[in-house]
Amino acid sequence: VVNKKKTSLLTGTRKLAVREQARLQTFPDWFEFSGSTYSQGRQIGNAVPPLFAEQIGIALMEVLKDEPKE
Repeated sequence: VVNKKKTSLLTGTRKLAVREQARLQTFPDWFEFSGSTYSQGRQIGNAVPPLFAEQIGIALMEVLKDEPKE
């Protein structure tokens, strides 16, 4: 048999749109991604979610603020 495709176990599902992926990663709606749809998906997938990055920054500032100076 030639070119026999495997059927998906997730029948009735669809790919998320780029904007849906961005919202799940907490990007604001005004944020724009460049390149092809595939490239945009990679940018979103490889990014640190903005709200998570903000929390990391806040925690880092607290640690640095309390650090004794030499």
